[in-house]
Amino acid sequence: MGLRLQRRKDAGARTSLLIICIGFGLSIVSFSIVFFIAGINPLIGFKEILLGGFGDGYVLQLVIKDTAPLLFVTLAFLLPARAGLWNIGAEGQFLLGGVGATGIALAFPHLPSIVLLPLMALGAMLSAGAWVLVPAVLKARFKINEIVLTLFLNWIALLLVKYLTVGGPWMTPEGRSESIAIPEAGRLPIISGTSIPITIFVAAIAAVLLYILFQQMRVGFEIKAYGQNPEASVRAGISAKKVILVSLIFGGVLGGLGGFHQSAGVIGRLRYDLTSGWGYYGILFALLSKNNPLWAIVVTFLATGLLVTGAQSLEYDLGMGGGIGLLFVGVIIICFLIPRFLEEYEVIWE
Repeated sequence: MGLRLQRRKDAGARTSLLIICIGFGLSIVSFSIVFFIAGINPLIGFKEILLGGFGDGYVLQLVIKDTAPLLFVTLAFLLPARAGLWNIGAEGQFLLGGVGATGIALAFPHLPSIVLLPLMALGAMLSAGAWVLVPAVLKARFKINEIVLTLFLNWIALLLVKYLTVGGPWMTPEGRSESIAIPEAGRLPIISGTSIPITIFVAAIAAVLLYILFQQMRVGFEIKAYGQNPEASVRAGISAKKVILVSLIFGGVLGGLGGFHQSAGVIGRLRYDLTSGWGYYGILFALLSKNNPLWAIVVTFLATGLLVTGAQSLEYDLGMGGGIGLLFVGVIIICFLIPRFLEEYEVIWE
């Protein structure tokens, strides 16, 4: 006699809804405990999160502006995840996207926008794609764990950005720890009457294209099949190396576009704090959307308002410690991953 795990054939819509309700309930209870420990009425805390994320038009603009890079890193995790791979390196790929875009802008400052911006986007995608090429090849060729490889590269990417901007060749003449400003021609256009760069549309289109890829294209079918059962898919003629390389490299490319958005559309230069742990937020958002690209748009927007912008208001208005947003992210990961595991597997007593 004993316990064993068995993958469910189909959890069904009712089970999926139950899992979501359980995760949501556990999150509410856990957040309430955190508020009690901080000496804050949970009702006031939740109200502050909602107002801080969706309270007025100005805040809503901030949420949409942050949704774009967070959606890019969400898709950067989601694409390899459909192949059963864990791309933990979106943080580094985001930074390399900023390096590539900024490098092109500083190298060709006199080009017109119509030429410079596409070159910057291409530089961001190539830099981030090349950055993930090493773990992708090592995974495909030698089956080395991609989690460790992509995670280590995050720290190397951060050190590279610090080298370039803190006393390095791109540092401002005034000695600030940031790069020289990107020329005006290299700044992303913004939506009229807002502060939102047009790359929000690029991120949404990328999510839609990924959905089409998984639903209607051969390579998308191969990625899904490999993720569901690697051994059976290989026996059916699907190339494991192709799936691993395509999913990881193009996942990195999507992460690089997030760095392009942030450096060319928001900050206007390269800094080592270009991303504030957003690559790790993308993991959570992809898991909450069940690796569905269309749901990722909705989940990323709502979660950005609640966990990024809304959580910041807890620091500023209620005096909670810095990093409260990351604490909530960790809580949600625990609260949703355990029920999600039970959605995928059932525990059988024999």
